[in-house]
Amino acid sequence: DNADSDGDGVADGCDICQGDDASGDSDGDGVCDDLDACPTEGDSDKDGVCDSADICPGFDDNVDSDGDGVPDGCDVCPGSDDNADSDGDGIPDGCDTADVAGDLDADSDVDLDDYNLFLAAYGSAVGDPNYDDNADYDGDGFIGMTDFGIWYSHYLAFANS
Repeated sequence: DNADSDGDGVADGCDICQGDDASGDSDGDGVCDDLDACPTEGDSDKDGVCDSADICPGFDDNVDSDGDGVPDGCDVCPGSDDNADSDGDGIPDGCDTADVAGDLDADSDVDLDDYNLFLAAYGSAVGDPNYDDNADYDGDGFIGMTDFGIWYSHYLAFANS
């Protein structure tokens, strides 16, 4: 049978992709161009998102369990919004919290070690090598007396608990 219903010069019995050109698969991924979401560039991880627009290469961009717009495969802080970073340190708020307020060394207490870390950061500002955003309790980009007062209140609360 030599019928060529799509008029591309290839008989229907030999035509890879009906309704398309003779080759039918411009990017060679085995999906006909007329059915391919990415007919000219490919979709390496087969998630339906073209490689040039893929925000999480190698993972399915359509799976985002916490709804923060970051696919699970590239989620920095699963279960929290990766885009929320109130202190601007690059760590999402949901993963940038200490278990105990005032605990600067993350050892679950507020003690002399935390005080020494606070002192090391005291007087510094964003961009200074000794600046510690965890000691900037008022979030103004400078670690000063207000921050010390807040840290000290955490220390007293922990000591009296």
